[in-house]
Amino acid sequence: DVYLGRFALPEACVLHVLSFLPRLPGLLRVAGVSPYFRRLTQENVLWEQLDLSWDTLARDPICLRMTDEILVDLMQRMYRKLLHKVELSGCAFVSDWTLLAISRYCFLVTEVSLRRHADIGPEVTDAGVVELARRVPKLEKLDLTCCSSLTNTSISTIAEHCPRLVDLDLSGCDRITDLAVMSLANSECGARLERLLLQSCQLLTGEAVQELANRCTSLTEVSLAACERVRGDAVANLVNSCTRLSILNITQCHQVADLNLRNMATSCTRLRRLRMGYCRNVTDEGFKDLARFVTALEFADLRGLRKISDASLHKVASVARLLTHLDIRGCQSLSLTAVQTAKRALPECHVIFSS
Repeated sequence: DVYLGRFALPEACVLHVLSFLPRLPGLLRVAGVSPYFRRLTQENVLWEQLDLSWDTLARDPICLRMTDEILVDLMQRMYRKLLHKVELSGCAFVSDWTLLAISRYCFLVTEVSLRRHADIGPEVTDAGVVELARRVPKLEKLDLTCCSSLTNTSISTIAEHCPRLVDLDLSGCDRITDLAVMSLANSECGARLERLLLQSCQLLTGEAVQELANRCTSLTEVSLAACERVRGDAVANLVNSCTRLSILNITQCHQVADLNLRNMATSCTRLRRLRMGYCRNVTDEGFKDLARFVTALEFADLRGLRKISDASLHKVASVARLLTHLDIRGCQSLSLTAVQTAKRALPECHVIFSS
């Protein structure tokens, strides 16, 4: 026990407190306090996560001082085979060699984030991701946001070697095509996938989305934002097939039209978050049919839907009583009177509107 004046703090409580510290450099600094704390900081439970992500609030982010050599040394000394979660978003030092080190020393990893922030972050290619996928078969969650160097080779290898995958973020990976998504859908992990983000994957077409609708029926969150080649009927089929879908982003899916909204409307009773801004072919006719069934909706982003009128807004306000956020900026056909009426009908909702 640790004694604080007359009171003794159980070791389990001390470990719990230490678990909130950043592993690097927090725990390493605590280890220098005394032999007792040095022993505590070597407990396996404290070294299951590696977080080197870019922290914009830190004066001296740890990722700016990290190198592959230091990381390999840490893998050998501290993390060994204990590591389960790796957070490297925004880390410019990360390369294919980094992924090789992780896969060589920590093959029990289940979560990896290699997210890039704009032009800052990991510089990884197919070679590194392929090696990671082959050597870390227990991956369940993988974030490759804006890793624009990746091609179908990486995604196909992930599909083949990571059967436990349930969460995959490929937003901004603009070189992947239908073949990559189809390989995911037809792999062992396809039926397990719960979250799949394909935002700004502009080479994708309706063929890939239709394959997801046929195979990936466990999806709870899907993003197809800015996938302008995806057909509206494929989107409707996906929504109808995924009986657990609660979060949908089809912003700038310009091929989605009124008929597609009507066809998928009855399957939208479970949707909690919906983003469908700037779908230029959506009008009152289709949107009102959709709005009749969004009883569970909590968040709606309808920006830039220029063809929906006061009737659509009234329908949403009368049906979606759980709404807490409604963005209707750029909806030029809405009147200020209708917006004020919606605000009164939804007193707990934050309505964003620009007249």
